Amino acid sequence: MAADKYLRIEGVGMAFAGYPALAGIDLAVRKGEFVTLIGHSGCGKSTLLNLVAGLLKPTSGAIILAEREVAGPGPDRGVVFQNHSLLPWLTCFGNVHLAVGRVFKSALRERTQAALALVGLSDAAQKYPHQISGGMKQRVGIARALAMEPKVLLLDEPFGALDALTRATLQDELMRIVERTGSTVLMVTHDVDEAVLLSDRVVMMTTGPAARIGEVLEVNLPRPRDRLALAADPRSVALRARALTFLYEKATPRARLVAVNE
Repeated sequence: MAADKYLRIEGVGMAFAGYPALAGIDLAVRKGEFVTLIGHSGCGKSTLLNLVAGLLKPTSGAIILAEREVAGPGPDRGVVFQNHSLLPWLTCFGNVHLAVGRVFKSALRERTQAALALVGLSDAAQKYPHQISGGMKQRVGIARALAMEPKVLLLDEPFGALDALTRATLQDELMRIVERTGSTVLMVTHDVDEAVLLSDRVVMMTTGPAARIGEVLEVNLPRPRDRLALAADPRSVALRARALTFLYEKATPRARLVAVNE
């Protein structure tokens, strides 16, 4: 198994009732790499993530993870959505423990406790979702995904609904967790600053129909990363400018109008 092609997306296309959402998507993700998908709303970022998750079946092409073709959902892919999707009748511990029990047969309590500790929620283990903040709920969702020890972690705008300060805190925590676990991550975001801060590569997609990968941005910034230091780093500023330039130039007239109005 080639570590530089741990996750392979080969010639993938996706159509919905004849509408071509994606066309000719080719991407190889290295083991341990953090890759972000970015583009305008409706360009198919989440569709591509759902294809990797096995929640959708591609119209054409194939997705291969660790030399096995993705044919449906599986515990080798941990998914975290913008909506935390926690079960309200279970505690934080119970939500994570339920996922662990579907993958492992032994040391379930220890695995659950370790996952909660990884995201800093050991003290909240016995709290219910309605008793914790939105940021803590997302941390439980990340713990639940990581507890299954997936081959790849799939994140669909996990911080999109959070306030700016909580979002920044969780971005920093995610960097720490990924550094510690060596996880392979594929993430969807609309936030250019988030993409540059977190990623090894930023995959920028064209607008649909038949959206494609327009450009791949190599983020050659040293790790660990400090957001305050990067804010004034000329390399980071240049990367952000390149991403914004691409998104503006590839925008449809409607997207440009929205951007101006915002």
